Amino acid sequence: MDKYLYDAKTNMFYPSALKNEYMASGLWPADGRWVDEKTFTEFNNPPPGKMRVAGEDGNPAWSDIPPPSRDELIAVAEHQKAALLAEASAIIAPMADAQAGGYIDEADVPRLAEWQRYRYRLTKVDTSTAPDIKLPPKPEV
Repeated sequence: MDKYLYDAKTNMFYPSALKNEYMASGLWPADGRWVDEKTFTEFNNPPPGKMRVAGEDGNPAWSDIPPPSRDELIAVAEHQKAALLAEASAIIAPMADAQAGGYIDEADVPRLAEWQRYRYRLTKVDTSTAPDIKLPPKPEV
């Protein structure tokens, strides 16, 4: 017995047990294909590198996950850069405070300078060239 309506327009499964609730809220699809539990289960567990799409026949099908767009690659690079800048700033802050207050440990003076250079180099990273960006190496902690 078919338990799910698959709607190609929304690429979603709708359990027949919830049809009344979907109807009451106006969300039950106008058309679709009834599928069994096996199809529902199969198409809720994509193989690696695949995503569920509506097939030409209106049934669920697998398609390759498209590569990220240029804008997505840039956004990922910007996020990575921001995270690295935040990490560097968190490491720099207490040493910079100690240096400004005149009580920094001598061993931390070159460490502070190294992290400050690293942070400065990070600010120069051009994320618009993602994914071909070159991040500076982190200082030895």
